[in-house]
Amino acid sequence: MSTFSSYFIQGFHHISSLNTYDHILFVAALFIIYQIADWKKVLWLVTSFTFGHLISVVLTSLNDFTINNHLIEFLLPCTILITAISNIFFRKEKYQYRYPSHNFRYFFGVFFAFIHGMGISNHLRQVLGNSENIMLKLFAFNIGVEVCQILLLFAILAASFIFVYFFRITRREWNLIISGVVGGIALVLVIENSIF
Repeated sequence: MSTFSSYFIQGFHHISSLNTYDHILFVAALFIIYQIADWKKVLWLVTSFTFGHLISVVLTSLNDFTINNHLIEFLLPCTILITAISNIFFRKEKYQYRYPSHNFRYFFGVFFAFIHGMGISNHLRQVLGNSENIMLKLFAFNIGVEVCQILLLFAILAASFIFVYFFRITRREWNLIISGVVGGIALVLVIENSIF
């Protein structure tokens, strides 16, 4: 197996593993308000998420930029909880996005992805070590992470389509159910990892 393939698979498994379900919860909270018809907005949001994530991973993996691991473990569920709570105030009437504005979600995409990237970087430092081809390995790992996130996104959009159009659950109800479940799990994680 090539170096690229090996690190691509590690990146993919790092997100798909149940051990890193906090990342899956964040992706669910960030994208649950959207439907397949919103694909353009979702595409831009994915791009902003990838951008924030990539900057964070590069800074923390290749440089001496570090942050307290316990603080990161506390901030990760906070990003999930804040995103889930913001979904409760979300309205879509006549195809016009209300509070929070779509632009505000770009902030979630970039800034919160930056925090999630720092969470991955500790694992990535151990994986990369001081070996050769570190840029290739870093690139392959991140491509694996992003491919897994995109597949999660499509799974979320597909589930939304099925429940809204086949089971006749309103988009508002679907949003509240998933955001409530995700927010509840995140709240438990916030309490468990509290720095206070």
